[in-house]
Amino acid sequence: MGKKEGFDHDPSEGSSSVSEKEFDGLCQLCQIEIDTKDKDSYQKEIEQILVHARQLAEVDTTGVDPCYHVLLEVINVMGEDEPHHDLDTEEFLSNAPDRLGTWVRVPRLLQE
Repeated sequence: MGKKEGFDHDPSEGSSSVSEKEFDGLCQLCQIEIDTKDKDSYQKEIEQILVHARQLAEVDTTGVDPCYHVLLEVINVMGEDEPHHDLDTEEFLSNAPDRLGTWVRVPRLLQE
């Protein structure tokens, strides 16, 4: 992977320790602010995430095809989109609580 701008070490190296400078850089990159009192806790969580990511990177995936979707076979279960008339206008409007001609009348949402 190589060194990233603003980071002191190569993430592919064995160390999972995140320096304060790296953590601050990560927060800036993510555009988030962390309270000083919570900083140590989040920094330790980031370190644990790096440990797990490193373990995943060590898995031998030789001969394993990439999976581009969580479902192995994606099939379209939707029918053809063909226009048809299930309900005529009068039948539809008969269910409306209030109407004006062929319009459904609804309560005003915005006041002038």
